[in-house]
Parts: sequence; structure tokens; C-alpha cells
Amino acid sequence: PKFIYLGLVSQPGNENITLNDVSFIFGAITMTTGIIGVPLGSYLSQRFNRKYPRADPYICAVGLILSAPLLAGAMLTVSANANLAYVLVFFGELALNLNWAIVADMLLYVVVPTRRSTAEAFQ
Repeated sequence: PKFIYLGLVSQPGNENITLNDVSFIFGAITMTTGIIGVPLGSYLSQRFNRKYPRADPYICAVGLILSAPLLAGAMLTVSANANLAYVLVFFGELALNLNWAIVADMLLYVVVPTRRSTAEAFQ
């Protein structure tokens, strides 16, 4: 949020924006993408695992590969266009949140049952 705030303040006409406003918008975006992204990742995993049994790591890889340029684009455009930066942050975080449910599931089927609680704790 601080980086977005500094980018917005550098634009003419945005001198009255506060860090609290930016933090609220960023938090709303993060919460929304978490609510959408985690179940979407689980759905994609269930859907693709029927036909492709090893689809989970590929879904995680696509999410990470998509998130990096989207979030980098948000950092580069925040000083020029705030709305575009927020949209890029939304889709970048959505791509990142695809991984949460899948990684937890992969951990459970990779680690032997007697070590799962320790593996979950370290994750």
C-alpha cells in the first residue's frame, strides 16, 4: 500500500489521497481475490485432475507465471494510471491465490501420513 500511495501522490491532482484510503482499497482487493482465487484454484484442480492426473503443479506454475508480470506491471503503472494499477494488482493476486488450496492438497498426497502434521506446520 505504501508503494501505491507514493505512486499516486506523485500524480498531479492526487495530493489529497491518504495512506488509509489506499490501504482500504488494497485490503478490499486482497480480500476479494482471496475469496475468489482459493475456491477457483480448488475447482480448477478438481476439474483438470480427472483428465490429467498431474495437473496440480501446472496450475500452480501458471498462476505464478501470470502473477509476476501482472504485479510488475502494477508497480510500473501506478505513477501513471492508478485504476490500471489496481486492476493489475487484482488479477495478479487472483493468480497468486490459485495456489493456496492446491499446495495444501499436494502436501497431503506427497508427504507420508506420519509426517503430515509437521509438514503442514512448516508450510
